[in-house]
Amino acid sequence: MKQRQDVCESCGFDTTLEPHYLLGTDRDGQDEVEATEYLCKHCHQERHTDLNGDVWKDVREMDSHWYGYFKETGDVSDASVP
Repeated sequence: MKQRQDVCESCGFDTTLEPHYLLGTDRDGQDEVEATEYLCKHCHQERHTDLNGDVWKDVREMDSHWYGYFKETGDVSDASVP
C-alpha cells in the first residue's frame, strides 16, 4: 500500500496517510475508482468498519449487507452505511 506524509482528509491529523478508494460504476455497470481519499490509519479503518465493529475489506459488500438488513427490518431510512 502506497503511503504519503500529509494531513488526513477526514480528521486533519498530520501523519502518514493511506489511500482509500471511492468506487463508482461506469456505463457498463463495472466498478471504477471515482476518487481517492488520503486518510490516517484510524480514519481509514473507520471507513471499513460496520455498525457491529466488524472490519470489511470490500466496503460495497458491507453496504449491501447492511442495506439488506435494514430492508428486512423495515427501516430502509437507516440503510445509508458509510
